[in-house]
Amino acid sequence: MLAIWQTKDLDETLRERTELSLIARTELGSSGERRAIQSGIGSAAAIAEMYPELIGDPERCSAAVSRLVENSPIYSFIGFVPVGAPILCSSLRAPISEELIDEEIRSRSSSAVQSIVPLGDITGNGRSFAVLLQPILNGDAVVGQVAIAIPTDVLTQQQDMTIDDQPLSMVIYNQAGDVISTQGEPLDPAVVRSLVEPQKNGSIFDPQRRVVRNQRPDGHHQVLTTASLIPGVAYAVGSWDPAHAGLQPPGTVLPTFSLPVLMWFASLLVAYFAVHRLVVAPIRDLQKRMRLFAVNRSLPNTNQMERLPTELFELEKTFGNMAYDLMDDEARMEDSLREKNVLLKEIHHRVKNNLQMISSIINMEIRASDDNFARNTLKRLHARIIGLATVHRLLYKSDNLGRAEAEPLMQEVSSTLFDALSATHPKADTRLTCDTFSLIPDQAVPMSLFIGETGAQAVRDMPVPTAENPGFLHISLKIVSPGTALIICRSPYVVKPDHRATTEVKTGAQLMRAFAMQLGSDFETTESDGIRTRTLSFAITSNIPDALDY
Repeated sequence: MLAIWQTKDLDETLRERTELSLIARTELGSSGERRAIQSGIGSAAAIAEMYPELIGDPERCSAAVSRLVENSPIYSFIGFVPVGAPILCSSLRAPISEELIDEEIRSRSSSAVQSIVPLGDITGNGRSFAVLLQPILNGDAVVGQVAIAIPTDVLTQQQDMTIDDQPLSMVIYNQAGDVISTQGEPLDPAVVRSLVEPQKNGSIFDPQRRVVRNQRPDGHHQVLTTASLIPGVAYAVGSWDPAHAGLQPPGTVLPTFSLPVLMWFASLLVAYFAVHRLVVAPIRDLQKRMRLFAVNRSLPNTNQMERLPTELFELEKTFGNMAYDLMDDEARMEDSLREKNVLLKEIHHRVKNNLQMISSIINMEIRASDDNFARNTLKRLHARIIGLATVHRLLYKSDNLGRAEAEPLMQEVSSTLFDALSATHPKADTRLTCDTFSLIPDQAVPMSLFIGETGAQAVRDMPVPTAENPGFLHISLKIVSPGTALIICRSPYVVKPDHRATTEVKTGAQLMRAFAMQLGSDFETTESDGIRTRTLSFAITSNIPDALDY
């Protein structure tokens, strides 16, 4: 704002000086006319003093003013114009008819100051004149006027003082606004009168309107300047081209406040680039490095460390140290996790090996036993141990030691049951349907044992195969709702009233009930039209429970 105010003040000062320069150039451009008018006024004043001596002898008076005209290069006529009487003394050496005298001259008879008026042809040679009038006083009364006529062409041809360039036009006018002479391009008389008519008192021109702008009929702008040649008598109006005058018309140049505003915008631009280079760009680079570090733990180097301010340099350094510390901590945690996984895999592997060893010992006992009941009991125990070993084997092979996939576990358990069924019912229909999800070991073990016990009882109670009824065993594990699984086992059955079989059924039922309780539920058994259906619905645990320290 200070720059705008200073620029505006400087612009106004420069404009005032330019206008003063134009006024001075106008005065120089009209200096010839000024000298001619001043000379005429001086001559008129001198002749007015001679009037009492010459008025009594018209011949002598005419001869005197004629010699004055002959010796002057600018006068064409000098004469005495009495009030209410014909002109008897003039440079024409003969009485002049009153019709040749413009009424304007006689109307000036009451004036007590010099004046100049335009006049037509008073000599008969077709030339126009500017007439200087000097009142002749007899005491306080005006008895007449001394009239000196100067041809307007002679007035405009007077030598002016030297100036760099000439105005487009120069108009000399009197106090009443009458045009005395015109030089250069024609100037609209209405424009001249507009400069004079508003001034009714005092000076002919308004000091605040000495330089005005005007639009010519052809659409071009011009600058008009007024100058006082002789105060109260003659004035000059000069017309200048705005481009050469140093005053461009409105709309052709930028406003005065444009430069400060442009400087302000430039400073904002510089400040923006400075802030962007020193603050925004480094912060964006740091943000990018943080994102890359968060995604893939990469930590690219920055090339702006030496150009950063102290605060951002410390921030970059702190982030780098924090990132390296975090990666070190994560590396130690990863090592600990891998060690834990190795230990867990080793545990599952050893448990599986121990169960397989027990399974091998039971096989040896089965082969060595001659009692069918004992052999069947050992076989059922062997199947249960194989189910446990299957779970630990899957956990050992799994990438996530905390969860077991349900589908491969069901395939392992069901394949053993389907193989046992195929031995007694070669054409039996076996079917397994399982959704893909995972279970924690605390649910995977009882679920696999429950399916193994249920399938074993279904194989044991399967009726003798016939061509019409070769038998079937359908097992499914489905997600029935979010977080809930459903086990369904369907198979045909027959009741075998054997005591040992009844014992096996009771033991199997107890085991299935125990496995269902471990899953947090209970199973249902429905028998209809010789088909037994067992269902068990349980909630899938998503989180591994905390280990209890016993």
